Amino acid sequence: GTHTLAGSIVTLIECVRNFMEYTQCPLVEALEAASLHPAQMLGIADRKGTLKYGADADIIILTDSLQVESVFVRGELATPETVGR
Repeated sequence: GTHTLAGSIVTLIECVRNFMEYTQCPLVEALEAASLHPAQMLGIADRKGTLKYGADADIIILTDSLQVESVFVRGELATPETVGR
């Protein structure tokens, strides 16, 4: 055996696009499957996977073609200089 559980280089937004393509599910359902539902399973839906008041404000802005345009972490624009702080 190995010490590797699993691995991939696919991004989460690529997974969302693939999910929509393979299942013909609507955009909202695909985005919820990638954000809200995992947060619910982990018991952290009060602060992750939601845009409600008091949540962590981790947000991605997507183009119409589902390309990542910008990322906000804790409500602040993430840049190469701020990632990993």
